[in-house]
Amino acid sequence: MVELLTQCLGDGTLSDAALRIARQVPSLASPLSKLPLDPVQRALAGVEPAEMPPGSSLADRVRIGIAQGTALDVATAAALESDASGDGVWWVPAARLHAQVSTDRERDGRMALSDQNLPYVFPGELHPLQIDIFAVGDKVLPALHVDWVRKLTSLAAQAIEQDCQVLGMWSHPLLGILEERSVVRAIQRVRRSRRMPPGARGLAAMYLEELGHDSGRMLQDPTPADTLIVELARLARQARR
Repeated sequence: MVELLTQCLGDGTLSDAALRIARQVPSLASPLSKLPLDPVQRALAGVEPAEMPPGSSLADRVRIGIAQGTALDVATAAALESDASGDGVWWVPAARLHAQVSTDRERDGRMALSDQNLPYVFPGELHPLQIDIFAVGDKVLPALHVDWVRKLTSLAAQAIEQDCQVLGMWSHPLLGILEERSVVRAIQRVRRSRRMPPGARGLAAMYLEELGHDSGRMLQDPTPADTLIVELARLARQARR
């Protein structure tokens, strides 16, 4: 595993997703601390405290916020979501960070998901209702009517390919909550897409395995980054048992 981590770091394909998963494997804490990671990567891997220097880019601010998790203060989280609004990579994680530390943001998400009006969303775009699904869906959807959850699932599933493309792990908290058949169909589309970077199919395979589905076809001719994410996810599941 350390060799694979080192290989991906060397070729520039060591993703934040891989570091976040590796953080869940206690036996990797020492090897991760010895890798030549940059400060944000070290924070994401959990080997150094996460600090947010003044003047950091939006990307680094959200990444450090992810590393801080619920230790992030509400004002900073609110500013992150405001600044990331409309961004195809950072809007979802910033909104989720905000909802995790703010009861007001969680309440707003609950209200939005309870209003049974489903918008039309163009492919490749993100709608505020999709943002709310990813931000608070794990807390809200279990209490909603199954038919409405099915419709919200179809909306969320439209963004799963984009989630994998940016290695965002947006869908991970919702696995087992969204209607499974629609989610699996959306995940399978990742295998057929030609736009996916190294690691994207690994994330899709991780999602499939988390749902109890076979990932063999997704992992045909995998890149090292794909293999790394899948193997780390398997180790993390073992560590949780």
